[in-house]
Amino acid sequence: MLVEKSTHPGWLSNAYLLAVEGGPAVFVDSGADVAPLIEAVERWRTTPVALLRTHAHQDHVEHEDELVQRYSIPVLAEPGEWDWDGLQVEALATPGHSDDGLSFVVDDGLVATGDTLFRDAVGGGDVAAVRRSVMDVLLE
Repeated sequence: MLVEKSTHPGWLSNAYLLAVEGGPAVFVDSGADVAPLIEAVERWRTTPVALLRTHAHQDHVEHEDELVQRYSIPVLAEPGEWDWDGLQVEALATPGHSDDGLSFVVDDGLVATGDTLFRDAVGGGDVAAVRRSVMDVLLE
């Protein structure tokens, strides 16, 4: 699994490209500068198939329209499961920081949690809901 990360310096939010070299790729959120992600698409000769939205806060969707239009890809913002030529993704409802919070399990080895989890912290919001999302969904 190839991973390219971009961070917005003001919001400290991240956007990612997760890809199989020469195969399918997904974007995770779009709040940070997407230029490094677009460059990675070209460098790895990968084909974007979807944009995974962890939640709809502005710092996570800033460049969503740009990516959707450029690659003609859907925004996935509901729980579900997808498989694109071996790139497997499962979206799990993880409300708490926001009511629409999702975490994406990619190839059973990587989990993109958006703002459900921060480094050394949780993402704020409804503390009881965050606890349920972490303990009953992510750690199950």
